[in-house]
Amino acid sequence: MKMQNNGNEVEKENSTQKKQGDDAMNSSVLSYTKLDLHSLGKKNVKIVSSEEALKDVIPMKWEEDTIQGRTNVTVTKRNS
Repeated sequence: MKMQNNGNEVEKENSTQKKQGDDAMNSSVLSYTKLDLHSLGKKNVKIVSSEEALKDVIPMKWEEDTIQGRTNVTVTKRNS
């Protein structure tokens, strides 16, 4: 950065950097498509209670060492 007289040159550089940053941020946002609210309104939705939604869930059977934090659990993607 160069400093000259009353700092006008510094202000110009700062405003240029801000504009470049704004453009970079906007370009990443523009890469997404807009959410189509019309298609969401046509979706068939069934509302269920938490109890009904979780009725078939089987809880994990952790070893006591894992529960106490003495051993770690690593979750990986399952190959199908």
